[in-house]
Amino acid sequence: MPDTESSNESIPSLDPTTVPEVPKRPPVVVTDQHKDAFFKAFLADRAYQEEFLLLGGNYRIVLRSLTMKENSDLLRQIAYDRELGRIEKSPDYYFSRVAHYRLGLSLISVNDKPLVEGPEAPADPKAGTSYVSARAELFENWSMAKLAAVQSVLMEFDQRVISLIGEVSQPGFWKAAA
Repeated sequence: MPDTESSNESIPSLDPTTVPEVPKRPPVVVTDQHKDAFFKAFLADRAYQEEFLLLGGNYRIVLRSLTMKENSDLLRQIAYDRELGRIEKSPDYYFSRVAHYRLGLSLISVNDKPLVEGPEAPADPKAGTSYVSARAELFENWSMAKLAAVQSVLMEFDQRVISLIGEVSQPGFWKAAA
């Protein structure tokens, strides 16, 4: 092992204000099949959902866009967290929990098995819990690799939904979806 004091190589100092360059994700692909499924969900006033295959098709998940109620429930859960001081204690906790809340609400099934079965637990504002936090707790025993892979797919799904929402206002969208 070289002696760093006598080495001619200098160790570059890290500037805390420098933000590392993060590689950009490739643009999301939107096919006519995506447009058709989105069109049907849009007209039926139901959430858009999509199936994703991981591990060569051996791990199948279904994700769904949130309803207005689910989005409100997620915001209410964040308010519970804020009231209990969870957010102020650790910003990392906040970002991690919000990601888990989103995943818990969007993930419908894994390998055809529903993520949640049975009725949802009622909210308990004093304890700061709700069905949103209960779903997020389902991921506590997942490996980080599994969670990261599924979160990555959720990011792709969210990007596609945003793209589809933008395309709905384009005249050519309806022709492709018809």
